[in-house]
Amino acid sequence: MAKAHRSERAVPTTRERLTSAGLNSTEVRVQILDEVSKAHAVVTPDTVFQALGAEVCSRISVYRALAELHQAGLLYRYRLGNGGVAYAPHDDRLRAIVTCTHCGSTEIIEDPQLGKGLRDTVLRLGFLLDPSPVYLNGTCPRCQTRRRTVRRGRRFQPGEP
Repeated sequence: MAKAHRSERAVPTTRERLTSAGLNSTEVRVQILDEVSKAHAVVTPDTVFQALGAEVCSRISVYRALAELHQAGLLYRYRLGNGGVAYAPHDDRLRAIVTCTHCGSTEIIEDPQLGKGLRDTVLRLGFLLDPSPVYLNGTCPRCQTRRRTVRRGRRFQPGEP
């Protein structure tokens, strides 16, 4: 039986992906890229740090490595309404980011039906869609409750839940 050549392999290893992107395949980068990739969702730097633990690397190392992986084209970076960032694997999934216009809380929607509907509409218009996020604004459930309370005559006090 003949050996499979490297080009016949379906999925490159994490180290190969890092090297082909022009980055050194350090153990920290490998673990961080693996962690984001296996999440199959958008993750924050703090989520990655908590998953890896302080014995693997420092929090600042996670932030730096995520930024480098983004700059190398291996991860997407999403700006959140609260000023933070989140990262996702570089894939073709379309994500929507919903930000509360009152408190800045952010939710990320990864709904395949949403992506399909938007892609179909954009294709009908003759465009090719980049997998960049769709940003939406609204009022979160917590702020909706606060606004209803204010309308009923009770004033919301800052710092109240």
